[in-house]
Amino acid sequence: MAVIFDAHAHCFPPLGLDRGNAQYYDMCSAEHQYHVRFHPQGVRRSSDGSLISQQKQNSILTGEHDGISWLPDISFRIGEFGRLEFTHEEQDYYMQWMPPSLTNMESSPEYLIAQMEYAGVDRAVLQHDRVYGHLDNFLGECVKKYPNKLVGLAQVQEWRAGEPDQLDRLKYQVLEQGFKGVYFSTGGFFHVDFNMGVNDSSLVPFWSLVEELNIPVHWYAGEYRNPMMEVYLRELEDFDHWAKSHQNITSVLTHGLNNVSMLKGEPDLVRYQLPEIMGRLLKNDNWYIELMLHLMASDSPYPPYNPNLEKLVEDLINEVGKDSVRFMMLSRSNDAELDFDFKQVTEKSKENPVFYIQYAYARINSIFRSLKINIDKKIKLNVKEINFNQHEIEILKKISEWPRCIEISLNKLEPHRISYYLYQLVTLFHSYWNLGKYNKLYRFLPKKEMSLINI
Repeated sequence: MAVIFDAHAHCFPPLGLDRGNAQYYDMCSAEHQYHVRFHPQGVRRSSDGSLISQQKQNSILTGEHDGISWLPDISFRIGEFGRLEFTHEEQDYYMQWMPPSLTNMESSPEYLIAQMEYAGVDRAVLQHDRVYGHLDNFLGECVKKYPNKLVGLAQVQEWRAGEPDQLDRLKYQVLEQGFKGVYFSTGGFFHVDFNMGVNDSSLVPFWSLVEELNIPVHWYAGEYRNPMMEVYLRELEDFDHWAKSHQNITSVLTHGLNNVSMLKGEPDLVRYQLPEIMGRLLKNDNWYIELMLHLMASDSPYPPYNPNLEKLVEDLINEVGKDSVRFMMLSRSNDAELDFDFKQVTEKSKENPVFYIQYAYARINSIFRSLKINIDKKIKLNVKEINFNQHEIEILKKISEWPRCIEISLNKLEPHRISYYLYQLVTLFHSYWNLGKYNKLYRFLPKKEMSLINI
């Protein structure tokens, strides 16, 4: 059975708790304050629950410019039922930042695993977000408790990632706590008023250590600065420059195309267009992208559906072809996260399920052409007179499962079962085909025709 990964999940303890360091708690509160300014739920007056304007919300929460120096002191604090609260000019306000069910914004590993099992997800990657606090030890405990379910990412203070204590921190998380990658957000540069970036010389020791540890980087970009679209695209350019110098480091663009930038960016006509820099970035080896937010994001707070998704899908089709897009969209359960790997769906290898299945069809057609048999006509076989070998029996067994696969897919409304079935079937076929390269008794075609491609 295939293992289904959720590439983006969260666990966190009650956020109202002091992390044992008052200074760090203040830092997290500042990051919360800066981070939530564009939240779709908006800010409400506590006195009557009425929404304030976006313009006023922005000015109250962040001041005139990006960065910590412009952050006004508004007694920003964590409330109950997923709310963030603050006071401005003796007026209390709140924002429903998280679902009300998260009473203290706590999400336990047990809660996450219950969601995973409900959705049919086997394993999940635990993402960081600095606004949640220092989660190294907490996530380490989650991974240790459920090693077959959860995968952890390391965390550092991005603006000082190249300093010795942060390098030691990364090594400890990877080597001692068993984390499999590192979360890195450009929003961390908020603490130095964005006067540095991912290509800053001070970070060279950090990237060298990441390469030495052979771990991927999960990037988070673009949601912190104005003008959002312009800044986001500039950060993608920075990533592209960084990728050229760090070709041995695998990277995942967390959230994919930045949600806020694409929804709220100016001009409105650029919504969900695939930026040219995104295509260029993904052509770098070892770069991948999440499509999570584009399947969920909306102009309205709830429900999480975006009618503009069609435009993004059109761009994907133009980039990789409709067959690839169709297959990949159908290869996951409708309630599971989808990662779309541009590089994978364009390469001619076993790793590309679209190519792998299509090539099985091409090989089967080549057999019928060689035998001068029309594949579209009915073929009658007396199976009792055929002495099937073990490989053929395995293929026939798998073929016999087809009606049941269709029935279950229909009854459960789960078309991804068909995609998975086809991949299993063609795997058996390709394995049998390749035996003929080494043993003529197993050849379907003359030797010169057998080597259509080496899969």
